[in-house]
Amino acid sequence: YAMIGEISLFSFGFLDGRTLARKIVATYKLCSEQLSSQDHYDYGMRAVKSVLTAAGNLKRRYPDEDEMIIMLRGIIDVNLPKFLTQDLALFQGIVSDLFPGVTLPTPDYKDLHQALSEAYNHFNLQNDEIFLTKTLQVYEMVNVRHGLMVVGYSYAGKSQALASLSRGLTSLSATHLEKKTHLFCMNPKSITMGQLYGQNDMSGEWTDGILSKIFRTCANDPSDDRKWLVLDGPVDAIWIENMNTVLDDNKKLCLVNGDMISMSNAMNMVFEVQDLAVASPATVSRCGMIYMQPESLGWRPLVKSWYNKLPERLQGSSCARALFDALFEWLVDPTLEFTRKECTRTMSPVNDPTIIGGMLRLLGTFMEQVATPRDIEEGENEQDLQMWIEGYFLFCLLWSAGAIIDYKSRIKFDKWLRAEIGQGDKDKKKKDVAMPHKFLVQWPEKRTLYDYVFDQEENKFMDWMDTIPEYKVNSDSAYHEIIVPTTDTIRYSFLLERCAKNFLPLMFIGTTGTGKSILVKDMFLNKIDRECFVPIFLQFSAQTSANQTQDIIDSRLEKRRKGVFGPPIGKHGLIFVDDTSMPELEEYGAQPPIELLRQWLDYGGWYERKKDNVE
Repeated sequence: YAMIGEISLFSFGFLDGRTLARKIVATYKLCSEQLSSQDHYDYGMRAVKSVLTAAGNLKRRYPDEDEMIIMLRGIIDVNLPKFLTQDLALFQGIVSDLFPGVTLPTPDYKDLHQALSEAYNHFNLQNDEIFLTKTLQVYEMVNVRHGLMVVGYSYAGKSQALASLSRGLTSLSATHLEKKTHLFCMNPKSITMGQLYGQNDMSGEWTDGILSKIFRTCANDPSDDRKWLVLDGPVDAIWIENMNTVLDDNKKLCLVNGDMISMSNAMNMVFEVQDLAVASPATVSRCGMIYMQPESLGWRPLVKSWYNKLPERLQGSSCARALFDALFEWLVDPTLEFTRKECTRTMSPVNDPTIIGGMLRLLGTFMEQVATPRDIEEGENEQDLQMWIEGYFLFCLLWSAGAIIDYKSRIKFDKWLRAEIGQGDKDKKKKDVAMPHKFLVQWPEKRTLYDYVFDQEENKFMDWMDTIPEYKVNSDSAYHEIIVPTTDTIRYSFLLERCAKNFLPLMFIGTTGTGKSILVKDMFLNKIDRECFVPIFLQFSAQTSANQTQDIIDSRLEKRRKGVFGPPIGKHGLIFVDDTSMPELEEYGAQPPIELLRQWLDYGGWYERKKDNVE
């Protein structure tokens, strides 16, 4: 490696190539020995080659700069984005030992910072230092590598970083500081291999796939606009191996019919993946890596963005904002820690921002009615507002962090939360501790917290059974049609109706025979307004394919205009997917029907398989 590096560096115009090449090899050797072992770490020849390329580009741009600084900048630009938080300090130590006394000048991204700030405001994102750093790392990686992978779990900000960067670069194109950027997004697992890359039809005629059509269009586009092909889905050997010729120095997409499409210099292949557990080393070594951790962002940026969506009356109320701040800071972290350590979660894996994101969506559905003023004296109105915010906050905290734990854990959580907010049987530790906030709303003590709902009219928590009229069985009903209301059916129906009316996706998790399907079907058939909603039922089985799923949903929709389908005008579609986890796992664990639904939830559409248009 040192010999190859030395020759390459001399060819780029470096004078001290031998020393620098040895430093590159030493860096990777120490990294492989000292840092943690991750699927997306690669210290092979391709990694060395990418550092050499980055250093060569920097040398051409700054021919008079100190060579040590150029090499250190190249090593950091290529490697720093892929390391986990716990490995960063070790990497910084290795680099400082190999390059003693070398300090890097801060790059001037003043215009890009301003453009990104405007993009964050447009997407209602927070200009968080960690998020900004990761966005800039994507920008630097795009300039160095034509193929890159943004790796990390949900809520790490992968999609938003790409969208914000794309918008920021496009806004800079007006002043000719950057180039306009176009994003082409798809989920490669939501369609078959033939529909992705192209295939011969029954008559033997070649039909381009969705990816090959977009790739061909971008390659033939004479403009110098940036074009990013974003493949947002699991990476596995079934489809990614065909990309190897694109990702290496050939930069050509080879199709089954013998076509070879060359990639233009304005194009980049971007992969958004959760992990690279089943990706081959050949693929990993060909791509630049940016690793994003949800834990490093945390849940606080989500809350700040949520504040911007509140009704104006609540946004203008300093009392409401201060109360929300106090409740979030006091209760969220201890609740997440308790459910993580002391309880058994039924959903796995799930991270903290995902839970709080669900809580904020549910809490947002109550804010319109909280913001509606009452015709009473000002002092009482403020007290009422405090009680409403407290009640709904506790209710939504319970049905987010406390909703994904099993029954035994719920009993533990009930006792813990009561003690934490200073209600019920306080444990000895809590007696002497001053509470950050004293609740006006009190939870009744007869039953568990899960048996009560906050009632805004009464300003108190009420038993679920008290919220419905007395049930009488209709004498004409068939036996199998009778659903006797219980606490369980009432509360889950309430949450389902709340989410359906506010267009929030909802997932019921439970073992067989707990009444999930009956509950949803009863709601869809008997309780929703048929003038506003069109129910669509899907039953998944082991043999369900993504194409079947797409065809069933499309068949129930009408064509509004070119590329746009929807339910009849004036109505909303409600889709119920039964047995969501049933589709058979592929060789590497992907489930295409679920990936199709995820693409729809993320991007609001899918590709029409006949004409390659986005619906």
